[in-house]
Amino acid sequence: MLSTPQLCIAATYPQNPVEDPLTVQAMTIPDQIQATHDTYGRQMDPPSGKPLFHGTLYHNATDSTGVTLHPHRHFTAAHLLEYYPLSDIFDDYTKQ
Repeated sequence: MLSTPQLCIAATYPQNPVEDPLTVQAMTIPDQIQATHDTYGRQMDPPSGKPLFHGTLYHNATDSTGVTLHPHRHFTAAHLLEYYPLSDIFDDYTKQ
């Protein structure tokens, strides 16, 4: 037997990685529906940035079909923003 899905009574929104997340209480049913949508929507979204550096994914009409590996690529600070959009929070030593 399936049970009724539970609505979230609060939503936590990530901020800049050096700041605490923002938690908003959902007091009404529409607010709880929105909080549930926001919470589960973030969990199902892919992370920001490109997923692979040493490989390239190939897709057909339905799904990923394969990967080509690039073992001789060298990751540099020039690649950092493309693969990790929040890289501007790192100091120069970390970016090396």
